[in-house]
Amino acid sequence: MRPAPKGWCPTAEQPMASGDGLIVRVRPRYGRLTREAVFSILELSERFGNTMIDVTNRANLQLRGVSEKNHTEILSALYDLALIDPEQEAQPGRNLILAPNWDHGSLGEKLAGEFYDRLAELPPLPSKFGFSIDTEGQRSLQNISADIRLEILDAKTVLIYADGTTAGRTVSRENAVSAMHKLAEWFVQTGGRQAGRMARHLLEQPLPKDWQEVPRSVRHDAPLPPGQNDLGFVVGIPFGQSSASALRDLMNDSAATAIRLTPWRSLLLEGAKAVQTKGFILSPQQHLGQANACSGAPACQAASVETRKVAQILSAKTTKSLHVSGCAKGCAFPKTAEITVTGRDGRYDLILNGAPWDVPHTSALTQNQLIKEIERL
Repeated sequence: MRPAPKGWCPTAEQPMASGDGLIVRVRPRYGRLTREAVFSILELSERFGNTMIDVTNRANLQLRGVSEKNHTEILSALYDLALIDPEQEAQPGRNLILAPNWDHGSLGEKLAGEFYDRLAELPPLPSKFGFSIDTEGQRSLQNISADIRLEILDAKTVLIYADGTTAGRTVSRENAVSAMHKLAEWFVQTGGRQAGRMARHLLEQPLPKDWQEVPRSVRHDAPLPPGQNDLGFVVGIPFGQSSASALRDLMNDSAATAIRLTPWRSLLLEGAKAVQTKGFILSPQQHLGQANACSGAPACQAASVETRKVAQILSAKTTKSLHVSGCAKGCAFPKTAEITVTGRDGRYDLILNGAPWDVPHTSALTQNQLIKEIERL
């Protein structure tokens, strides 16, 4: 059984303490930041943090290493620069992931805009609760973290469905956001706040039949791969973390006019033609794209082992999906991988075709022993 994760997701107003200081999360509207906004965030990271920045699996940015005494000052700066949304910060659970391949003027942008404009109408939700909008002819968000999901069906209708179900309700595009609100209200009214997440709530509370009328598609499109696309250039962030200086080099080298954060720990650089900046994943062939690793020790207080350097070593020795977790909670990738490595009491457990909390194939390995085990697979 998976150990209980932290009870909330960090925000700008409510940062989370970690081994390297406070984690301050920035949740930009549409998952998009202009070039000027990116440089402002990099400057704040260098001024108030430890210069390390996370790109999360919820398409957010996290500034790491912020001290308690600097939190008020960085928060004020973020508000002054309009880099955080007062309506989002006013209440937890107002998390939206928009499929990053949207065009200006598209349905996805319009629905997301209405969602943001109506944030105040949402009921009080658990902090980890989230929504997704996936309308650009693909279904790439089915495996990302969301509790209420919207997918396009045809020219006039969309499907709204609860995470953990196989069917949902069809509504017109004009009523889509209202329908998402109604499902969120049902969740709260039936005691969902105690469960925390929709899928967990549905284990105890049956969903009404009128929310299970139309089967959802089981087709899952691959996420945006690294490389050139119609909107610019996609670069992967190794293990979802980079330094401010490396990101500044990336912005300067690419001449990107804006960035879009993706839930696959990558950035879509708008308008970029070719990118060669070192330290980033630039093509699908680079092995790190198949590897996940949390921040590990000493950055995370729950971790007992170093993770990312180990993941980098192991990813060069296997083409299988890989997850290195500092503890059994598996925050970076709370799912099954072909190879999972979990830290425990300063050593490594090896799990095959399982999750970090599953029974290990081999336990209490040193780093050298772990590497030899992977080489034998």
